[in-house]
Amino acid sequence: MKQNNFKAILFRMDWKKENVLYDKQIIEFIKKLGRADLKIGLLLPEKKPVSTTSEINPFVQAVHKIGVSPEETMALLTQPKDIESARDSGFNLIVGWETSKEKERGLFFKKGADIVIQRLSDLSAKWIDEWFNRYPPHLLESVKIFSGENENFFLHPRYFYSDSKIMEGKEKAIFFFDYDGTLTPIVQQPDLAKISPEMKEIIRQLSLKYKLAIVSGRGRRNLQTLVDLPGIFYAGDHGLDIMGPDISMIHPKVKKFLPLIQNISKSLDKSLSHIPGVIVEKKKMSAAIHYRQVSKEDLPGLKLPLKKILKENRENIRLLKGKKVVEFLPNIEWNKGKAVLWILNALRLDWSEHKIFYLGDDTTDEDAFRILRTRGTSILIAEKAEKSAADFRLSSPEEVKCWLKQFLN
Repeated sequence: MKQNNFKAILFRMDWKKENVLYDKQIIEFIKKLGRADLKIGLLLPEKKPVSTTSEINPFVQAVHKIGVSPEETMALLTQPKDIESARDSGFNLIVGWETSKEKERGLFFKKGADIVIQRLSDLSAKWIDEWFNRYPPHLLESVKIFSGENENFFLHPRYFYSDSKIMEGKEKAIFFFDYDGTLTPIVQQPDLAKISPEMKEIIRQLSLKYKLAIVSGRGRRNLQTLVDLPGIFYAGDHGLDIMGPDISMIHPKVKKFLPLIQNISKSLDKSLSHIPGVIVEKKKMSAAIHYRQVSKEDLPGLKLPLKKILKENRENIRLLKGKKVVEFLPNIEWNKGKAVLWILNALRLDWSEHKIFYLGDDTTDEDAFRILRTRGTSILIAEKAEKSAADFRLSSPEEVKCWLKQFLN
């Protein structure tokens, strides 16, 4: 297989005697892949349901213990509740394996399986490679779909949807938007990203008909000031701080990290002040370093202070990489995808009863894209085709505006 982001397989051990054969299939499958570097994560049988919103998530813990992330992992699962937990955890490829005589395909798809197989031999290294290197098609162009290799290989029906199909039942739509690069064009400095009057009016009209949230790396108060529309939900600092009609949430683990975040912001201000073009964005719950205007010659001088801070605070801080920006955040298992789940749960909204849309342009939106897979529609905003977990692509905020106009009409 060519080099890609596929680095691990996660599966749950099953100690039932009748399933010993399936364990043997797994061993043969791993051999067939021919990947000496592939890591294997094992989960022991679980009697209690897994809570994917809790701080301790066995699925995420299992892959972190072997040094990978859910986005780099294929989850091979036989139980519907495990499939749902893996989807909530943002795994890149979720394979539902029908190991019993009862056909569970429909239930597997409902819980979030990307594909359903009956034999592991139906999966090829080439197909997995294509999946982890997928380029979402443009929303308004022909759709490239993945096909099964025989009758025992089933792809989730949503992967066959076209732009017209995702419009069906739109009266129950719910929208989630990133801000920078989605509702506004990318600019050289963060404080110059202003939403246009026309885009703001479209968002206002949407919010009158549908529930709508903006999920951003910006601080929540800053986001509210920029958009300045009532009746919508604002999720700032990648979802650590959420506020909207009748609900609000600051992640309960955040408070103890705030003094450290402020100290890091001050340290960055001091240590990076000599580098032309760097912008340190000091937020309440995170610190962002924008380097869009930093020359290639100065980039090595930027990396050293960042590595030093991360090394000194590794247990308390994590580094999040975006497009021409890196951020220091509290070391909490939380992201934009988790924020989407929290909002939907807080509003008691069910995936099966609503059309969920998420539009974003950054690498930080990929967590939400993976959680939405098979449940909603995710749209990457990118001028050119690029690897993404999104279902479709639009080329610019201008195309977003045109598509939303079409949606409203």
